[in-house]
Amino acid sequence: MWDRVNGGFFTLVDRRGEPLEQGRKHPHGHSYALQAFVDLAPVIGEPAALQWAQRTFDWLEAVAWDHENGGYWGYYHRNNRPILRHELSGDAPMDWLGTPIGLKDLNVVGDALGALTAFAACGWDERGRMRLDWHVRHFLDRLVGLFELMPYF
Repeated sequence: MWDRVNGGFFTLVDRRGEPLEQGRKHPHGHSYALQAFVDLAPVIGEPAALQWAQRTFDWLEAVAWDHENGGYWGYYHRNNRPILRHELSGDAPMDWLGTPIGLKDLNVVGDALGALTAFAACGWDERGRMRLDWHVRHFLDRLVGLFELMPYF
């Protein structure tokens, strides 16, 4: 599912590995991939798992990270350019998870938190621990509000 030309994992591929959904990408799948590479270390060997985990983390940081407000933005063209609201048709254009374009959703944040926890626990890359720290603070300071309710978008 890795895009050998532009980097990043395609959201969907067919059984031959050909991209579907116009080759679009989403950080949600990258979080699962990051977690999978950590978990696969005993099977494929730590060097290979580390290489793929870092490659996945690098894509998240270089392409999806919101440098202004933090968190991972959601939907990308094959060339890693963000998909903007006006590029999708319909009254309420959404990504493949159902998140309105231009918003971040708690599902992606939560799965990133889990993946970054596993990545940081390995001690493979200090950047993972730093990004995990940001996510934990984000949950505690901004997402868990009055009456312990969290917004989804």
